[in-house]
Amino acid sequence: MYQYSLFFFKPNYGEHFYFKVSLLYKLLKKYKMQSLQDGITTKQIKYALEEVKLEQLFSYLKNSTTANVNWIDEETFEMQSGNKRIIVKKSSNGLELYATSLIELETLLLKYLKKYHEYIFVLNETSVEFGWVRPYKRKKLLNHG
Repeated sequence: MYQYSLFFFKPNYGEHFYFKVSLLYKLLKKYKMQSLQDGITTKQIKYALEEVKLEQLFSYLKNSTTANVNWIDEETFEMQSGNKRIIVKKSSNGLELYATSLIELETLLLKYLKKYHEYIFVLNETSVEFGWVRPYKRKKLLNHG
């Protein structure tokens, strides 16, 4: 199984980092490995991230998808549909996901998360694959009456 990490960003930070994916990837990898030498940078990353409310996410997915969504323990649940299965586990800084492929992850979870939260960054822990779950949407700046 592949391991993926999801990070939920506060909107203003998500917008700031949206087109800086390579920088964000490097920072988050170092943050996860706890190898950032700069305590200020670690605090800034923690401040930019939103806490994931696992029970709220579980309820949303239970009501939004046709997949079976079941608790494994208080910090872990699984999603299953046919022969596809992923495991979702809360971590201190987001979610850890386990899936046999990115396609499995997309069909069972990511397509629903696009509607759940605007700025979710995903990275594959076993290869150099990373990016935002949802495409960037420009906000309308002017009203044309």
